[in-house]
Amino acid sequence: MAEASILVGEDQFSCLICLELLKDPVTIPCGHSYCMSCISDCWNQDDKEGLYTCPECKQSFTPRPALNNNVMLAEMVDNLKKTRSAHGYAEPGDVECDVCTGRKRKAVKSCLLCLESYCQSHFDCHEESHPKKRHKVTDATGQIQEMICSKHDRLLEAFCQSDQKCICFICLMDEHKNHDTLSAEAERTEKQKQVEKTVTIIQKKIEERQTELQNLRESVQTHKRSAQAAVEDSERIFTELIHCIEKSRSEVIQMIRDREKAEVSRAEGLLKHLQQEIDDLRKRDDELKQLLHTENHIHFLQNFQFHAVPPASSDSTNISSLLSYDDVRRSVSIIRSKLEHFCREEIEKISGGAKIKFLTPITQPETREHFLHYYHPFTLDSETEREKEIQELKEAVKTHKHSALAAVKNSNKIFTELIRSIERSRSEVIRMIRDREKAEVNRAEGLLNQLQQEIDDLRRRDAELKQLLHTDDHIHFLQSFQSLSVPPASRDCISVTSLLSYDDVDESVTMLREKLEDLCKEATENIYVTPHVEIVTTSELRTRDEFLQYFRQLTLDPNTAHKYLHLSEGVV
Repeated sequence: MAEASILVGEDQFSCLICLELLKDPVTIPCGHSYCMSCISDCWNQDDKEGLYTCPECKQSFTPRPALNNNVMLAEMVDNLKKTRSAHGYAEPGDVECDVCTGRKRKAVKSCLLCLESYCQSHFDCHEESHPKKRHKVTDATGQIQEMICSKHDRLLEAFCQSDQKCICFICLMDEHKNHDTLSAEAERTEKQKQVEKTVTIIQKKIEERQTELQNLRESVQTHKRSAQAAVEDSERIFTELIHCIEKSRSEVIQMIRDREKAEVSRAEGLLKHLQQEIDDLRKRDDELKQLLHTENHIHFLQNFQFHAVPPASSDSTNISSLLSYDDVRRSVSIIRSKLEHFCREEIEKISGGAKIKFLTPITQPETREHFLHYYHPFTLDSETEREKEIQELKEAVKTHKHSALAAVKNSNKIFTELIRSIERSRSEVIRMIRDREKAEVNRAEGLLNQLQQEIDDLRRRDAELKQLLHTDDHIHFLQSFQSLSVPPASRDCISVTSLLSYDDVDESVTMLREKLEDLCKEATENIYVTPHVEIVTTSELRTRDEFLQYFRQLTLDPNTAHKYLHLSEGVV
C-alpha cells in the first residue's frame, strides 16, 4: 500500500519534459511545473519568436515569465527522494536487481557464475540457496557479460600481455599457451600505477583549463567595460565637436553682422555727405539764378566775386555694388568639406581603412584665378554726378544687406549640415564599436563553451578513473584500462589577451576632434583676414604714392592705336 502511494507521488512530482523527478522545480503561470533547466532550455529556443509556450497545455506567454524556485514543491520532492532511498529503489545510473519484479531495487552484488545482480534481500536468498558451494561474487556491476569469455562462456581470470586482452582458463591452456600471461590481479597491480599517473595529468589539466576559463571570463568583462567606455568617450567627443561647430557658426554669423553694420554705417555717412553737397550746390544755384535776374547792377557787381567763382572740384565717389560675402561662403564651405573629409578618414581608420592624412591649411592667393576671387572693379571718374552716386550708393547698401542676409542663411545651412554629418559619424563610430564588441564577445563565448566542455569531459574521465582505481573487479579494471588510461590529447593553452580594448578608437576620435577644432579655428580666422570690399572715393588720392597704386605699364602698337593717339618715335 505504501509502495502504491509512492508511485502516485512520483507521477505527481515528475518533470513533463525529462520525465524524471523534478530538479530545482519551478511553476509557470499556467500551473504546470518543470525542472528549471528543462523549461529554460525549451524557452531559449522560443527567444527568436518572443512567444513562450507551456509544453503541456500549450498556453502562450509574452513577455518571457520569470522563473523562480517553488520551495514547497522542492521540499516535497526531497521527501520523496528520502522515501525512495529508504525503500532501496534504484536511482538512474544504479545497477538494478535482476530478480525484483515491478519496481526494481538497487543491486548490491553481482554473481559471476549466475550472471545476475541482486539487491540485498535477493542476495541473501542467493547465498542461502548455495550453502555448500559459494559462487564468486563481486560488487554490483552492469557489465557482467563483459566478464565472461565470449568463446568459451567461462569467467575471465587471466591477462595475456602478448595480445593485451583478458582470457579465461581454457584460452590460457589453448591458443594463449605460449604467450606471456599473468593473473588478472598481478596485471592490475602493474597497470594501477599508469592509471594513477593519468589521473594526476588529468587533474593538472583541469586546473589549467579552469585558470584559462577564469582569465577568459575576466577578459570578456574587461572587453565589455572597454567597449562601454569607448562609446561614452565617443559620445562626449562628438558632443564637444558639435558644440565647437555651433560656436563657430555663432562667430561667423556675428562677423557677418558686424561687417554689415560697419559697411552700412560707412555708406550712410557717404550718403549724408553727398546729400549735404547737393543741398549746398542747389542753394548756390538758386542764388546765382536770382543774381542773374536782378536789375540792380551795383548789387550784381558787388556779389559777382563771391558767386561767380566755380565750386571747388570734388572727385566723384566710386560705388561698388559687389559688397558680397562670397569669401564667407567659400570659407564656410571649406570647413564643411574638410570636416566631412576628416570624419570619413578617421572612421575608415577605426574600421581598418586608410590612415589619417593631414590636410594643408588654406593658403594665401598665388595664381591669377585665385586672385580673381577677390576682384572688384573700381572707377576713377573725374565728373561729378552726385545724384547718380547717391542712387548707386543706396542700391549698394540694399544689395549689401541682402548679401549679408544670404550669407547668414547659407552659413546656418552649412553648419547645420555639418552638425548632421557629425551626428551621422557619431552613430557610425558607436555602431562599429558595438559590432566589434559583439564579434569579440561571441568569439570569447565560443572559447568559454569549448573550455567548459573540455573541463566537464576531464572531470567525467577523472571520476571514471578514480572509480576504476577503487573497483575490486580486476577484469573490469583491465578491460577498461585501454580506453581510460590514455592521457588526454595535449593542446596549446587558449591565449587570452586582456588587450581587447578600444584605445585605437579613442585615439582616432580624439585626433578627429583636435583636427576639426584646429580647422574651424583656422577657417574662422581666414574669414577675419579676408580682404573687405570698400567704397573708394577718388578724393582720397592725394599723394603720388596713392596714385601709383593704380600704375600699369602699357605697350601700344602704332599699327592698331587710335588715329588721334600720337606715339612718339623711339619712346618705349
